[in-house]
Order: sequence, then C-alpha cells, then structure tokens
Amino acid sequence: MAEDAKLGAGLTCFVIGPIGSKLAPFGTPGRTQWESSQHLWENLFEPACDRLGLTPLRADKIAEQGEITEQIFVLLRDADIVIADLSGGNPNVMYELGLRHTRDKITLQVGEYERLPFDINTIRTIQFRRTEAGLVDAREALVEALTIAIEGRGSQVAATRLWNEVGASSAEALADAVSRSAQQDDTDPQEDDAAGFIDVLAEGEESIQQFGPVLESATAAINEIGGMLREVAGRIQESDANRGGFAGRLKIANELANNLGGPAGELEDAIASLAAHVEKTDLALTYIFDQLAQDPSELGQSREVMQSIIDLATAAEGSMEGTAAMTQFARQLKGMARGLIGPANTLLRALGRYSQTVDVMSGWKARAEALSATP
Repeated sequence: MAEDAKLGAGLTCFVIGPIGSKLAPFGTPGRTQWESSQHLWENLFEPACDRLGLTPLRADKIAEQGEITEQIFVLLRDADIVIADLSGGNPNVMYELGLRHTRDKITLQVGEYERLPFDINTIRTIQFRRTEAGLVDAREALVEALTIAIEGRGSQVAATRLWNEVGASSAEALADAVSRSAQQDDTDPQEDDAAGFIDVLAEGEESIQQFGPVLESATAAINEIGGMLREVAGRIQESDANRGGFAGRLKIANELANNLGGPAGELEDAIASLAAHVEKTDLALTYIFDQLAQDPSELGQSREVMQSIIDLATAAEGSMEGTAAMTQFARQLKGMARGLIGPANTLLRALGRYSQTVDVMSGWKARAEALSATP
C-alpha cells in the first residue's frame, strides 16, 4: 500500500482509551493501566499516525489549561479523526464512543483480541494481540484504515447515519418504533426471569468448566517463567561468588533477554485469554449471585456451582504469592540491562492484569461462600 506522509497534515486526531494514572504507585491497577496504555501509544497509535502526517492527541497529553472533561467533549465533537481503543470495554470509553457516533466524522475502532465488548463486535474493529508481531500487524492495519477513511472511501456506522439523517421520514420511523415498543405484550418480566434462571445457571456452569483449562494455561506460563527467573537468580549468585563482577551479570542478563521475550509474550497472551473469560463469566455469575440473594430457594440446585467457583478462585489465589515475587524480580530486571526492559515491561503488564483478574475471582469466592453458608 502506497503511503502519503502528508495525507493527514492539518487534521486533528484524538485517541480515546483506558489510560490509568502515571502517578499511581508501581504495581497498582492504575499504574499498570498507564504503562499498558503508554505501550500502545508508543508502539501503535503514534507510529501509525506519524506515517500519514497526523499528530495524535490523548486526554492526558492535552497541554492547554482548562477543564479536561470539557476539552474531551470538544475533541469528540470537532476532531477530524477519533481512534477508540475498546480493550476491556472501559465504561468511559464506551460513553465517549457513543457521543462520537453522533458526529458525521471519521471514527476508527481498535481493541485487544478477546477483550472486546460483545455489543460492538459488529462494527469493523482492528483487533490485535499485545505481542511485538501483533502490534506490527495492528500498525499496518491502522495505517490502511486511516488512509481509506481520510480519502473518503470508508462508510459510516448505522448509528452515525441515523443520527445525521434529516427529514420527516426518519422522525416518523422513530415514532413508529416507539409505538410498536409500547404495544409489546404485558408478560410479567419477573416470570420470564424465573423461567430462564436454570438456563443462566447452566451457562454459568459451562463457563466455569471452560475456565479451568484457561486458568491452567496461564498458571503454567507463570510457573515456567518463574522457574526461568529462579535459575537466573541462582546463576547471578554463583557468578558473584566467583567474582564474575558486572561483566558476569551482564552476560547472564543478555542471555535472559534473548530467552525471556517469547515466554513473556506467551504469558501475556495466556493472561489476556484468562481475563477475557473472567469478563464473560462475570456477567453470568453476577446475575446468578443476585438472583440467589433475592430468592434463596434456588440454592439447592446451585450449591455444586458455588463450590466450583470457590475451588477455582482458591486455586487462582494460591498462585498470587509466586506472582508477587515475580513482579518484584521483574522490576529489578529493568535496571539490570537495556535488553531486559522490554521483556520486563511485558511481564509487569501481564502480572498486573493477572492480579486484577484474580481480584475479580476472589469477589466471586466471597459471594459464593456467603451464599453457601445460607441455611
């Protein structure tokens, strides 16, 4: 694909997505999210835009004084291009995307594979895996999508077309739709919910059964890297004992840098898959917990599911002590050698996300245990 480095000159490009907090303590969810968003900024959004002469802007990079919320709304309204990172379905980002879809302007969607909200999957979205090769592919896809859109060869999403239609026919169609909705049958919704509870329970049970292998894959990757790091720590101690000095440490660090990149990427993919399963399962379990809290009479047929949830969360919690030590070691790696910065950052992102995921599972466990204790 031929590129025009001046194609985007003079156009405003606003990037929305989960950002986190640069000032949050290391290892906290806010700081981990900021590191993740910064990684995407430096390896996806900024280089893709630069190739077309665009200068992207993000909320935390707005230099001018003023109320940041108002500045965001102005950019959502007026920017020539908006790129939305929908990974994880962040509520603020989804709200901002909805506002943007009311504008007859270029809006592109990107998102990490298996972390997209189900209700926007029908809209063309550039999906990527957070690996070096995955981000290279995503950059190429984003450059192509931007080129097509700027040249006017793209098409609007349905929401944008409908919001920008003018004329009595669209108003009449809306009125007709509202009228039909109001004339729906008056079936008792509680009756429908009660009738479908066993279906939802079965779906939750199926999700939990599928969950096990995904959790095993993530923990196996954690254990593999943990073993690799323990071996390296032992070699460093041995080198120091033999007075290998900094040269000896650097040699070991460079070997680790060459060997760690692949497993670290695999770990990140495994944890991304686990997080996607958690998000999907969380919807079903939250519904189940809420229903059981309102109507404990269903507990009898649910106790086996509750125990499965408790066992699953307990297994995940059991791995946290090892991941805490690994997180601390990964931070130390960043200061050992230049070549270890990338793999160490990948590890820290993956482990931070794993910690957040286990926190969600611990929440399930607490609710399941409370319900199981109900007479």
